Amino acid sequence: MEKRNYKEDLDFIMRLRDCRGEDVGWPSWDWEAKFYTTLKPNACTASHKDGVLTNCFNDDGRIHIVLNDHRLSKGILHVDFTAKIPSGIYPDGVKDKVVVMPLDIELVGETGDCSCPGTAEVEVMLDFAVVSAYETACKEGFSGTQEEYYAGLGMLPDLATLTSDLRQGKREIAAALTAQGVPTQADAPMAEMAEGVRSLYAVPDVDAGSRDRAIRSGVYSHYDMVNEVNRHRRADYPYVCGCSFLGREVTLAGADATLLSDGTWIVGAEETSHVFDDDGMSAHYAIFYFKEDFYSFPWPQGVTVGDIAALDSHPCFSPSSAKPFVSLFVDAEPADYDGHDFSVGPHGSVVSMGGIMELASGSTVASEGTIQVVELPDLKTTRRAIASYCNSLMTVSLPNLAISSAGNLVNHCSGITKIELPRLTNFIRTLFWLCDNLTIVRLQSVEKMELTEIYSEIICDCKNIKELHLDSLIEFYGGSNNAFVRGSSPTMSIYAPKLERMTGSANFAYGMSNGIIDIFVPSLLKNAAPFFNCGGNFKSRFHLGSQKDAQLNLNHSSVMEISILPGFTGTLVFPSADLTVENLRDIIANLGDNTAGATYRLQMGTANMAKLTEDEIAVATAKNYTVS
Repeated sequence: MEKRNYKEDLDFIMRLRDCRGEDVGWPSWDWEAKFYTTLKPNACTASHKDGVLTNCFNDDGRIHIVLNDHRLSKGILHVDFTAKIPSGIYPDGVKDKVVVMPLDIELVGETGDCSCPGTAEVEVMLDFAVVSAYETACKEGFSGTQEEYYAGLGMLPDLATLTSDLRQGKREIAAALTAQGVPTQADAPMAEMAEGVRSLYAVPDVDAGSRDRAIRSGVYSHYDMVNEVNRHRRADYPYVCGCSFLGREVTLAGADATLLSDGTWIVGAEETSHVFDDDGMSAHYAIFYFKEDFYSFPWPQGVTVGDIAALDSHPCFSPSSAKPFVSLFVDAEPADYDGHDFSVGPHGSVVSMGGIMELASGSTVASEGTIQVVELPDLKTTRRAIASYCNSLMTVSLPNLAISSAGNLVNHCSGITKIELPRLTNFIRTLFWLCDNLTIVRLQSVEKMELTEIYSEIICDCKNIKELHLDSLIEFYGGSNNAFVRGSSPTMSIYAPKLERMTGSANFAYGMSNGIIDIFVPSLLKNAAPFFNCGGNFKSRFHLGSQKDAQLNLNHSSVMEISILPGFTGTLVFPSADLTVENLRDIIANLGDNTAGATYRLQMGTANMAKLTEDEIAVATAKNYTVS
C-alpha cells in the first residue's frame, strides 16, 4: 500500500477490471468516482459525464485521477464508483452500478513514500462485465461504424443496453427481432442480426410478455408508457402519443395508425373505437401514430379534454375522468403552449410529456390525487408550479428547465427525496417548499442568483434536507430575508465550490433556531455580513480553501469552526465566533506568507485571542497580519 502525505495534491492511475478480470480501459459509458477517507462530506469527485471530464483525463486509455487542493483527511483512501450503464428499461435511460471499496493508497501525516507523481496504480473490481451490442457485432463480423449500428436500433432502443454475457445478449437481440416480425435464431451470426435490425420495417407487435410489464404503483396497475412508446416507435409514423387507462373502450378517431395493448394494429380510420375483451377492470394502453406533427389527440373514452378549441392543432392537456388514465406520454414537436391549461389530476399516476417547452401561468401541473411521476423532458420555462399538495409524488424530472418564475415550483410533496435541475439558470421565489422528505437538491448550472422578492430561497421548511449542491454558482445577490435555506432546523451541508461573492445582505440561512450547517466555499473572496439571519441554538461551520486576497466577514455567534487550507491570504473577521484553540492554531498555521504585500487583518476577538499564547499570535504577525 502506497503512503501519501494527506496535505499533498494527489494523482494516480485507476484501472477498472470487470468480473472476468479483464481490463475495461477507458469506459465508453459515463461514470463517477467519489474518493474519501474517514469523512464522506470531504469527498472529492472525479467523473466523465456527457463528454465532460472532472478531475481526471484519458491517459492513453487509462483513467488518470487528479485531485488538487483536496480536503481529504488521514486514512485509507476509499472509492464509491458508479458506472452509468445505458439501459432503455429505466426512465432516465441509465442503470447505475455501484462498487464501494478501499484502494491501495493511505494518506498519512508523515512524509509519504518516495515515488514519482502519478506512478501509483489502483484497481477497482467491478461486479459485472460490460460488452456492448456494437462490440459484439464487430466481433461477429459487422464492419460499420458505431453510429451506423445504433442507427439501426431506432425501433429497438432496448438493444442499446450493455449486457454482461455474449450469449445472453444474442438471445435478447434475437428475441427482440422476432417480436418485431423478423424471425431470428439466437445462434445466428451478429452480422445477420445487424442486417435484420437495418431491414426492420414490420408492424409493431405486442409480445407475449408485454402484459407482464404492467406495473403496480400506488392504487393502480398501469403500463410504463415511456418504455412502451419507445419500444414500439416507427420510422413511417414519427409522431406518437401513448396513454394507459382503466376501462374496456378506447376512442380511435384522428390517428393515422394505432397499436393497442392486446396486439391490435389499426391503420387509418378502419375503426372509430375498440372494445377490449375483459371485465373492464384491467389496465390497457393505446399508442397513436401520426405522419405529421399537426394533429389532434384522440383521448381514451371517458377521458375529457379542456380547451377543446386547441384540438385542431397541438393538444392541450387537461384530462380528468371518473375512469382514470394512469400513465400518459406525449411526444410532439417543440411548441409554445402559452394559453393552454395543462394540469393533471387527481386521477393520473404517471405523466410524461415531450414537446412542451413553455408553461404559462395557470393550474399546477400535478396536484393531489395519486400522481407519482411527472416528466417534462423538453420544458425550458415555467410560470406555474409543477407539483403541489401531491404527497404520492416520488419523481420530478425537468432535465432542460432553465427559467422558473413560479411562486413555488414544488411544494407540499412529502414523497420526493432528491431533485436535480441540471439546466436551471434563473428563478424567483421558492423552488422547494414543505417537501418533508427531500434530502438532496442539486442545481448544476446556476451561476448567479439574484433574489429580490421577500422570502425567496432555494429550500424552505424541508426539515430533512441533507445536501444542497450549487456546482456553478459564482455570485449570490439578495436582501436580508433572502437565503439558500429558510426555516426548519436540519443538519445539512451546502456545497458551492465556485462561489466568489455574496453581495447585498444575502444569507446562507434564514429563520433557523436549531441544527448545524456545514458550508463548503473554497473560492469565496468577498461577502457582506450577515451570513445568517438565525438565532437560538443554530450552529455553523465554514470550510474555506486557499483563497488569495480574500475579504471575509464571518462574524456571527453561530460560527463554531472555520477551516482554511495552506496558503490562504486575506482578511478574516470573526470576533463573535466561538472557536476551539486547536481550530485557532490551524488557522494561523495555514495562513499564507504575506510579508511582501499589504497587511491583512485577523480579527478574532478578545475571547478567542485569550485562548492563544503570545508566541502563537506572533506566528500570524510574522506573516504580516494584525491580530485583534
